[in-house]
Amino acid sequence: MLVVLAIFIVTISYIYIRSNLIIYKKYNIGLVDIAIPHDSVSIAAGKKIALTRGCYGCHNNNLSGEVFPYWEAGMIAANISKKIPLYSDQELFRLFRHGIKKDGTGLWSMPAGMFVNLSQKDIGQLIGFLRTIPVVENKLPQTAFSFKGRMKIIRGEIISEVTMARKAVKKFNYPDNPTVVQRGNYLVLTTCTECHGYDLKGAYGSPPLLIAKAYNESQFVKFLHTGNALGNRELTMMSEICRSRFIHYSEEEIKSIHAFLMQLQ
Repeated sequence: MLVVLAIFIVTISYIYIRSNLIIYKKYNIGLVDIAIPHDSVSIAAGKKIALTRGCYGCHNNNLSGEVFPYWEAGMIAANISKKIPLYSDQELFRLFRHGIKKDGTGLWSMPAGMFVNLSQKDIGQLIGFLRTIPVVENKLPQTAFSFKGRMKIIRGEIISEVTMARKAVKKFNYPDNPTVVQRGNYLVLTTCTECHGYDLKGAYGSPPLLIAKAYNESQFVKFLHTGNALGNRELTMMSEICRSRFIHYSEEEIKSIHAFLMQLQ
């Protein structure tokens, strides 16, 4: 009995020590300067980025954080209204571009693999907006990793957002005067990949984006603005995301997304 107990204790200890070495790994990526605009037009653009890229969806409607008990890799979306003032502009840029926190450790939940493709201009506008949000008190528990999540981290089934960002980067050089399809390509890479996968072939139970070919342009605009799918269906999660995030995209932006998705093979 004592032998079994000893083996159990050693096994549990190994899992926690081994997973901690992965979870709290430090990354040596330097800081770079970035120009942050503070004019009203740029702040409004930054807020739109926050709305359409899901900041409010995970961090609560006042950005004060949220608990997600079903997450296996860190169950807390941080109170960013209190976190932002602790970061320099350069540290925030590194966070969005590489998924690396102030202390040099990596993110495990925020989709840096999607943000990595945001242009420097858009990241600057997002940071400019985040600098304007008021601090909101919201007591949250400490971030915790479930035992099952730790096992998956050790097996490589869950990887850090730093690794995800490195895999997801498309080196997409967004032109000054993009075509409709290029504009759609950029919006898809920085909006849809969080759920539909960085190769757009589906992930986390979401279908490949080829499914969009079932929609003509007007049907697609209606879907993303109302959440009503073909046949006036209500889709699990996607319909609510349409109403909370994509409603903030203009009709022309949604048309550009549709135009890009029609190019998929």
